Amino acid sequence: MNVCMIAFETSTMGIYMYYLRIVDENVIQVQKLRILSRFGIASCVVLVVWLTSVDLYFFWSVTVSVPESEGEIRMDIVLRIYDLGPLVYLLIQLAMKYSLLKEQVKEESERRERIVTARITTGLDQSSTNDIQDRRG
Repeated sequence: MNVCMIAFETSTMGIYMYYLRIVDENVIQVQKLRILSRFGIASCVVLVVWLTSVDLYFFWSVTVSVPESEGEIRMDIVLRIYDLGPLVYLLIQLAMKYSLLKEQVKEESERRERIVTARITTGLDQSSTNDIQDRRG
């Protein structure tokens, strides 16, 4: 089961990496997809490491050929990865949401700047906009 999950996560990570390689940065709506891909790669890496630690724990728990002190250290490291893996994954997802929010705010401010620039270049300033709205209302 975990081997299938690791294979799936690895292939998903490969697709994200392929997308980041071929994407054109000059397209307007690509930045959000780039953010998703970057954090997707990080999430896949965390999941692969976490699932590998689960497999190593089960494998090492049944082997008896390792010295006791070395086995305890390895088991302790694997269990720490197992315990902290979901937390690291959650932090990556929260960082992704924060980055997407920042990108949305940036896009909205750029959109407002373009509107102001368009008004200035067409000769329609804020006072004439208020006059038009007063006439309607």
